[in-house]
Amino acid sequence: MRDGTWNQLKDVNRPAVLTLVTADKKLAYVLLVGLGEEEALVVHEESELRVPWLDIAQQWNGEFVYAWHRPQGFDSPLSAGQRGPQVNWLAEQFAILDQQSAPLTRNVYNDKLKKRVELFQVSQKIEPDGIVGAQTLRRLNEVLGIDKLLQPVEGMPESAARLLETHMNESK
Repeated sequence: MRDGTWNQLKDVNRPAVLTLVTADKKLAYVLLVGLGEEEALVVHEESELRVPWLDIAQQWNGEFVYAWHRPQGFDSPLSAGQRGPQVNWLAEQFAILDQQSAPLTRNVYNDKLKKRVELFQVSQKIEPDGIVGAQTLRRLNEVLGIDKLLQPVEGMPESAARLLETHMNESK
């Protein structure tokens, strides 16, 4: 569980469970599956509802939890000079992304792989430090289609806001 902002939710770009606080100070939870500039897509009783983001923001306490596929063995950031199966996995993912028959390295995070990581980070608007942490891994998973992402949300019917309000009142 982490505390965050709308911009952090957009950056994480994964479905998330948000913690809401009702008018009578009880906790309620909503599954966020889509996010737009003004609207959100949430799951309620197996249906997806579009609601104004402001309706959620007024009750959201900033806590959220999300799921993503962290590659096996990535317990800490990976940087130049390191060795091991995580380096192999990373080099293989870039070979797939670049449609190359062979990875840039085997077993050692070398300068070629670091430069490739930095180019990727620049393309993803991440600080290009060559260090592969959670943000770089999440973005790599996005580009490779490994993780389920938030759906884009455009426009919203008026009735959805009333349905969310009804749900929040039922949670009391």
